[in-house]
Amino acid sequence: MRTWRSPCARPGIAAPSAAMVLEYIGWNVRRLRLARGVGQAALAEAVGIKLHTLRWIEAARVPPTITVMVLLAGVLEVTPRALLSPASRPVIKRGRPPKISTPVPRSQVE
Repeated sequence: MRTWRSPCARPGIAAPSAAMVLEYIGWNVRRLRLARGVGQAALAEAVGIKLHTLRWIEAARVPPTITVMVLLAGVLEVTPRALLSPASRPVIKRGRPPKISTPVPRSQVE
Protein backbone atom coordinates (compact mmCIF):
# COMPACT_ATOMS: atom_id res chain seq x y z
CA MET A 1 0.00 0.00 0.00
CA ARG A 2 1.22 3.47 -0.88
CA THR A 3 1.40 6.10 1.85
CA TRP A 4 0.34 9.65 1.27
CA ARG A 5 3.11 12.23 1.12
CA SER A 6 2.58 15.96 1.27
CA PRO A 7 3.50 17.84 -1.91
CA CYS A 8 5.41 20.22 0.36
CA ALA A 9 7.54 17.40 1.74
CA ARG A 10 11.03 17.68 0.37
CA PRO A 11 14.23 16.37 1.94
CA GLY A 12 15.58 18.93 4.37
CA ILE A 13 12.62 21.33 4.00
CA ALA A 14 9.95 21.45 6.68
CA ALA A 15 6.33 21.86 5.58
CA PRO A 16 4.89 25.25 6.58
CA SER A 17 2.36 25.38 9.38
CA ALA A 18 -1.27 26.27 8.73
CA ALA A 19 -0.75 29.67 10.34
CA MET A 20 2.20 30.37 8.05
CA VAL A 21 0.17 29.43 4.97
CA LEU A 22 -2.57 31.86 6.09
CA GLU A 23 0.06 34.59 6.38
CA TYR A 24 1.39 33.76 2.90
CA ILE A 25 -2.12 34.07 1.45
CA GLY A 26 -2.73 37.38 3.20
CA TRP A 27 0.66 38.83 2.25
CA ASN A 28 0.30 37.74 -1.38
CA VAL A 29 -3.22 39.14 -1.69
CA ARG A 30 -2.07 42.48 -0.26
CA ARG A 31 1.09 42.59 -2.39
CA LEU A 32 -0.74 41.77 -5.62
CA ARG A 33 -3.60 44.15 -4.82
CA LEU A 34 -1.23 47.06 -4.20
CA ALA A 35 0.85 46.21 -7.28
CA ARG A 36 -2.29 46.55 -9.38
CA GLY A 37 -3.42 49.72 -7.65
CA VAL A 38 -6.68 48.21 -6.43
CA GLY A 39 -8.24 49.28 -3.14
CA GLN A 40 -9.59 46.83 -0.60
CA ALA A 41 -13.19 47.92 -1.19
CA ALA A 42 -12.91 47.50 -4.96
CA LEU A 43 -11.31 44.06 -4.65
CA ALA A 44 -13.90 42.89 -2.12
CA GLU A 45 -16.70 44.05 -4.39
CA ALA A 46 -15.15 42.38 -7.46
CA VAL A 47 -14.79 39.09 -5.59
CA GLY A 48 -18.23 39.34 -3.98
CA ILE A 49 -17.17 39.32 -0.33
CA LYS A 50 -17.58 41.85 2.45
CA LEU A 51 -14.83 44.39 3.03
CA HIS A 52 -14.11 43.19 6.57
CA THR A 53 -13.68 39.64 5.27
CA LEU A 54 -10.99 40.78 2.83
CA ARG A 55 -9.29 42.75 5.60
CA TRP A 56 -9.28 39.65 7.82
CA ILE A 57 -7.88 37.51 4.98
CA GLU A 58 -5.04 40.00 4.43
CA ALA A 59 -4.38 40.06 8.18
CA ALA A 60 -4.35 36.20 8.28
CA ARG A 61 -7.19 36.20 10.80
CA VAL A 62 -9.55 33.98 8.77
CA PRO A 63 -8.84 31.36 6.11
CA PRO A 64 -10.45 32.04 2.74
CA THR A 65 -12.63 29.34 1.25
CA ILE A 66 -11.39 27.63 -1.89
CA THR A 67 -14.06 29.50 -3.86
CA VAL A 68 -12.86 32.86 -2.53
CA MET A 69 -9.23 31.95 -3.26
CA VAL A 70 -10.10 31.08 -6.86
CA LEU A 71 -12.08 34.32 -7.25
CA LEU A 72 -9.28 36.40 -5.68
CA ALA A 73 -6.75 34.79 -7.99
CA GLY A 74 -8.96 35.47 -11.00
CA VAL A 75 -9.48 39.14 -10.15
CA LEU A 76 -5.76 39.59 -9.38
CA GLU A 77 -4.88 37.75 -12.62
CA VAL A 78 -2.75 35.04 -11.01
CA THR A 79 -3.17 31.34 -10.32
CA PRO A 80 -4.46 30.21 -6.92
CA ARG A 81 -1.03 28.61 -6.43
CA ALA A 82 0.54 32.09 -6.53
CA LEU A 83 -1.51 33.03 -3.46
CA LEU A 84 -0.14 30.02 -1.57
CA SER A 85 3.51 30.57 -2.46
CA PRO A 86 5.89 31.66 0.29
CA ALA A 87 6.10 35.42 0.57
CA SER A 88 7.94 37.96 2.63
CA ARG A 89 6.03 40.16 5.02
CA PRO A 90 5.05 43.45 3.37
CA VAL A 91 6.03 46.75 4.90
CA ILE A 92 2.87 48.32 6.28
CA LYS A 93 2.95 52.00 7.03
CA ARG A 94 0.46 52.66 9.79
CA GLY A 95 -1.13 55.96 10.68
CA ARG A 96 -1.20 59.25 8.91
CA PRO A 97 1.79 60.48 6.97
CA PRO A 98 3.67 63.34 8.61
CA LYS A 99 2.56 66.85 7.72
CA ILE A 100 4.80 68.65 5.31
CA SER A 101 5.06 72.27 6.23
CA THR A 102 5.68 74.57 3.31
CA PRO A 103 7.22 77.94 4.04
CA VAL A 104 4.91 80.88 3.47
CA PRO A 105 6.43 83.69 1.44
CA ARG A 106 6.98 86.88 3.50
CA SER A 107 4.81 88.87 1.11
CA GLN A 108 1.77 86.81 2.20
CA VAL A 109 2.47 87.12 5.95
CA GLU A 110 1.78 90.84 6.19
